[in-house]
Amino acid sequence: MLLSNKYIVCIWGILLVLSCTNTHTESSPTLLPELAQAENCMYAYPDSALHILEKMTPPKVTDKYQYATWCLLLSQAKIKNYVKLESDSLISIGYKYFQQKENPQRKALAGYLEGIYYNDEKHDAETALKYYLEAATEIEKTEDYQLAYFIYVGIGEVYVFRSLPDYAIDTFQKAYTFAKLSNNKIHMSLALSYLGRAYSIKPDAGKSISYYKNALEVARETEDKTSIAIALNELAVVHGAFSKSYEQALIYALEALHINKDKESLQNYLTVGDIYRQLKMNDSAQYYLDRAATSDNIYIQHVVHIKRYIISIVVYLRIMPKL
Repeated sequence: MLLSNKYIVCIWGILLVLSCTNTHTESSPTLLPELAQAENCMYAYPDSALHILEKMTPPKVTDKYQYATWCLLLSQAKIKNYVKLESDSLISIGYKYFQQKENPQRKALAGYLEGIYYNDEKHDAETALKYYLEAATEIEKTEDYQLAYFIYVGIGEVYVFRSLPDYAIDTFQKAYTFAKLSNNKIHMSLALSYLGRAYSIKPDAGKSISYYKNALEVARETEDKTSIAIALNELAVVHGAFSKSYEQALIYALEALHINKDKESLQNYLTVGDIYRQLKMNDSAQYYLDRAATSDNIYIQHVVHIKRYIISIVVYLRIMPKL
């Protein structure tokens, strides 16, 4: 029944997609109904978009426009549903086709998807940045503000990874601007959190905390648990790292953990465990770190191992007989 409701929303949106003139050129052929339906659902219901694209009969390879579009939309839907891409072959088909066409939205989408693939699957930040920047150039020619938001977030994340906070700040500001233009408060909150993160590596604790608090305020208006939990968890980390206000940090971290309890967020367990460690409440720290250790994330496992080791040393020093 839920899937049927999603389809109803998608069907009503087809007319909007077909009549849209700000993302496609006038000479572009009309999309196949399934492609138009999937594209309209992509951001709100990516699982429905993926279902539509996988269920439909793929366009004939000889129908290059429809086939290239199907390749891009199927890749986008898989990425949004966290389906691992074994290769970028489908993205490349769309990328090569639209590079030869005057269709900036499709060029931007293709570049963005290539950027995600190289950043997330190949761990090649330099190549990813090249594609992201190409996409940014093209998306500025359109009014596709949602895609623009995602493109600039991708660029900013690369800059953060490279410890280039000033570049990241400028880029995340653009992401925030496009989030406002699309009137998407969840994206606005996330962009503000990204800005908080960029200022934390500058480092500028005051501005970082300010942006995170703004992000939390906007997130609470949307009642979106994910964006609220992100802002709370990041506030906890920043308060602990810069101001050493571990009691306040614990309040933020525990609220984030409570919000995410259904998702078993192991990153939140790591944050809470480390704060308890800083407060020298080692039994509580051990409990939360043990929960975090069940993560498949290698980074989290590595950090947990270090925190556990520190706790064991502290406990040993406390019980060791004085010489």
